[in-house]
Amino acid sequence: MKSIKKPLIVLILIVALCCPAGVFSLSVNDSSTTLDYLKFAIPQPTLASIGGEWTVIGMARQVEAGGAAWKEKFEEFVQTYSHNALLALQEAEGQLSATKLTDYSRLILALTALGQSPEDFGGYNLLKRLSELNSLTRQGVNGPAYALLALDSGNYSIPKVASGGIQATREKMIEFILKSERKAGGFALSGETADPDVTAMCVQALARYRDRPAVSAAIDRSLTILMQAQTTTGSIAVNGIESCESTAQAILALTMLDINPETDSRFVKQAAGGQSLGLISGLNRFAVGNGSYRHLADGSADLMATEQALLALTAYERHLKGVNKLYQMSDARRAERPAGSTYVYKVILNGKYLIFDQPPINVNSRVLVPMRAIFEALDAEVRWDPVKRKVSALLDGQTIQLTIDSKIATANGRNITLDSAPVIVNGRTLVPIRFVAESLQAKVNWSGETNTVIIFKK
Repeated sequence: MKSIKKPLIVLILIVALCCPAGVFSLSVNDSSTTLDYLKFAIPQPTLASIGGEWTVIGMARQVEAGGAAWKEKFEEFVQTYSHNALLALQEAEGQLSATKLTDYSRLILALTALGQSPEDFGGYNLLKRLSELNSLTRQGVNGPAYALLALDSGNYSIPKVASGGIQATREKMIEFILKSERKAGGFALSGETADPDVTAMCVQALARYRDRPAVSAAIDRSLTILMQAQTTTGSIAVNGIESCESTAQAILALTMLDINPETDSRFVKQAAGGQSLGLISGLNRFAVGNGSYRHLADGSADLMATEQALLALTAYERHLKGVNKLYQMSDARRAERPAGSTYVYKVILNGKYLIFDQPPINVNSRVLVPMRAIFEALDAEVRWDPVKRKVSALLDGQTIQLTIDSKIATANGRNITLDSAPVIVNGRTLVPIRFVAESLQAKVNWSGETNTVIIFKK
């Protein structure tokens, strides 16, 4: 009997994993199970629309976030994400995209959920990227929609736009969204027919402003579009095709409006077998059972679908518990600022703040830092001649020399005139960091928004 049971169990498991949802009954996931799956499916989370911010947001917004068990289980994941995202931002010199500002909004949402400041992340003020109206609206209605969600998540003020730009305001964003509504209601990126996905996204952004008559009326028309897109399975279909992501977006929209997506009569469908199916039931059709979700009901596990399902499940669970909504993050616990980030003038090397025993100073618009700390951080060998008051550094055949109070330095035997000479402050020798880093083949950028020297060295 034992020899028969084992292969039979294996066969049942194989069938369960391979059969489309609806053909074989699968266990239903919850947000914790889905989060566990994503933790292992994404070993290197980074700044990305898949494998990045959405998982981090869902992780941080689980009700128990911040507790000891959460920290022990997911702290490494969060630290890996923060480091990788910081490196990606710095490699791009703070310019993720000139036309797709939703990248910034998504990152702002993730940082806010983690209790980190988007006003000074890696030396960059990400909120400033949302200050120019034309840039926000260039990609369509989802630009201002996600900008509103990002700005409202932490009740952030919109920075002053750079000279020559059109100042973005919440009023102008709302006005743009409302003017983008289709004649029959709902929203789309193109064409006159409303797209359920885009419609749900706009509802999420407008939910906070639903006490305004014009906004309330637009939301009501959008809910009608979503009702019409829901099938008898409980799922949302776009162009006749039911998908996990579309269903998840509808759940997010309803929970932002304090509407229960599973029990509200407008979104409960009667299946052929007489069952009453809401949007959560519709989402469950795409569950694989190991925490992952399919894009289509007859497909295989899909990372994007799983991440969107995580957001929907987390939003629904928060709705049932009566706590802050997914994108209302005033309850997010403020993270401790990393050491080295509190100096007036900060230095970041390959995504990490450098710590000095003497804070950096600014002389003639040049940042000077303790010599030994910066040389060792760059893996250079440092030599100090107390008689000549001269410091030398060697790295991979590169040699530089600086003399205290002298603006003449040498790099590989070539004399260079510095804007600021090395000085001694509180017994520490401080050297101009840009000259040092660039002479040792590192890439250096300066963020005047946050007084941060950003160094990247391979």
